[in-house]
Amino acid sequence: EQASRIEMTSETRSDAIENALSPETLAFFHRCLNELTMGFKALPDKPDETTTATLAALWHTAAGRPISVQRAAMEVLPELGQDEIAKLNTLLRERIAGMPLAYLTGRQQFMGVELFATADALIPREETALLGDTALTQLRAIVRERGHAKVIDVCTGSGNLALALAWHEPCARVWGADLSEEAVMLARRNLAHVDLADRVEFRCGDLLSPFDTPEFHGCVDLLVCNPPYISSGKVDGMANEIIGFEPRMAFDGGPLGIRILLRLIAEAPRYLRDGGWLAFEIGLGQGQGIRKRFEQNGRYADVHQIADKLGQTRTILARLKVPTKQLRHIRSHDNGHEYVVAVAAVHNERERICALWRTGLNAANLYEAKFDWYYRNTPEGTPDVLFLHHGGDTEAVGVAAAGHRRMRFNGSTITTGVLVDFVVRPEHRILFPALFLQKEMHRFALQTHAIIWGMPNPKATAVFSRAGYTCIGQMVRYVCVIRSASYLARYLPQWLSRVIGPAIDVVRRGVDLFSNFSTRRFVSCWQDRPDARFNDLWQRSAAPNQLMGVRDVQYLTWRFSDCPFHTHSFLTLVSTVNDQLVGYAACEKTQQTFHVSDFLVDSNALDAAMHLWQEVKLEAFRAGYASLSTQFLGSKLVQQDLKRAGLVKREQSPVFTASSDRSPPLLRDTNWYLTRADLDV
Repeated sequence: EQASRIEMTSETRSDAIENALSPETLAFFHRCLNELTMGFKALPDKPDETTTATLAALWHTAAGRPISVQRAAMEVLPELGQDEIAKLNTLLRERIAGMPLAYLTGRQQFMGVELFATADALIPREETALLGDTALTQLRAIVRERGHAKVIDVCTGSGNLALALAWHEPCARVWGADLSEEAVMLARRNLAHVDLADRVEFRCGDLLSPFDTPEFHGCVDLLVCNPPYISSGKVDGMANEIIGFEPRMAFDGGPLGIRILLRLIAEAPRYLRDGGWLAFEIGLGQGQGIRKRFEQNGRYADVHQIADKLGQTRTILARLKVPTKQLRHIRSHDNGHEYVVAVAAVHNERERICALWRTGLNAANLYEAKFDWYYRNTPEGTPDVLFLHHGGDTEAVGVAAAGHRRMRFNGSTITTGVLVDFVVRPEHRILFPALFLQKEMHRFALQTHAIIWGMPNPKATAVFSRAGYTCIGQMVRYVCVIRSASYLARYLPQWLSRVIGPAIDVVRRGVDLFSNFSTRRFVSCWQDRPDARFNDLWQRSAAPNQLMGVRDVQYLTWRFSDCPFHTHSFLTLVSTVNDQLVGYAACEKTQQTFHVSDFLVDSNALDAAMHLWQEVKLEAFRAGYASLSTQFLGSKLVQQDLKRAGLVKREQSPVFTASSDRSPPLLRDTNWYLTRADLDV
């Protein structure tokens, strides 16, 4: 099939040349072609480099328009001047002497993506497209299930694999790394060339070490690698076109050729999420040995050996095991009724889950939209869902879920469970069924999460108290009066409140304006979506002994910009000294309310918190709102900032939590940082 495709391309190429070139130029072309045919033979791992395609690529390069050999095979040849003919003759001599074609043209195509090629990195081969196609197929399956994917490519070289995956799957966020600084510079050049900087990033370091941070631990959906896998003793015997020009470190895999492969198998579980995938290329004859290494490791399942067109295993695909969770089956001794809890196959149970929600969940008839957003498209991972069954009935009579929420504590990432969407059908709303379901969720979720927590509605607080949860504090709703007239009308005649209220408002807003103007250290503006500056602010906002949910661009975009229930905008605060983002407020503006659903301020930026809240109040006043509100549970310093900004406490809702032996001691509310951003709606 490959030979047939190349032959057809060559025939098509020859016909195009006959029609496009003048007789003199055509005669020169055939002389060059004969010289090339007699002087060199393409390597088997570069089947696209036929003599006709090679000459076409060098021809375009001599004409000042370098393109890859794959693209050159499809392009019309231009006429050449005398200087360009001289340059072509030089290129032909260098190619016949063994210089790789991609280094002469400076271009190579991989999986349809045109890239720069230099001697700083391995030239992408067509054989690696087997790994690329395998990884892309798995990546698309992940995106169908989760709505997005987090991918790491190590030994990235020119960045070809990372960029191809991101190019073909727009819902993927990809990071690449290489030990060679020169290779990383080339990868970044290719990144700029294909314009994917919003979804791809390259780092320098040894294998997975550039990603040894909480941001990646246990969070990666797919890890790919095209490692060096030639044994050291065989490297010197390779063709001079390879070993004489391409970097040795891209081939030399150690004494047995599997040094990097073994490290990958051992180190990948630290980064992959449960059920995440590892894919890498291997050398001829290494398949069975590598499979045994996976079996000895014991942490992987579904190890696939992918063969090329000749039947040789060249790619390995393996899935990290998902820890098994056990459920119990018990009977009530109070009234003889039997209830059973079962794990729901979430993505197959959309209709049943939404039907249960309709019996007791207030979601403004957006049940399906909520399911798709919170259960399918969340960047945190698919929530755990339990069904409650009555006796032998197949239809569930209750449902409970624990969404995943990554949180940071003293530099480490902790995966917590957020207790949400707890519903029991009306005919079963007696204490035992609800208590049984929530107790099982308590036990089930703690098998995965170090901490589980939730803010149940008032009717469910008794159940949570008896199910083993501890109330750590109150999520407080804070309110600030923006227009005084409506507030004063409760205590004064309406005509008087209409006179006095605006006067008070003008004075208060004047104070805010003067305070903000006098500092001149910050400027504020609105934006619809978070950008890369939010990641930097998130990294700078860590406080000792504080448990705070991840607030990076990916999460904030999903939580606010993509939420089907509410429309948010971000009021940002930027330092005029260094142009850094020092704070933001995620604001929901409806006809009735101006609510700050989330806020974050750099604690090292003096007076930034006060300035942010003054700007929020001014914006609410300009928009005509009578008041603004926010919700918060956490440190006393933030509470003091809210108080100084004129926000006062109103309603409170209890927050319940439970923890495993793996969690830090977080029983005080001041250890937490919770806003509406951490909840499911």
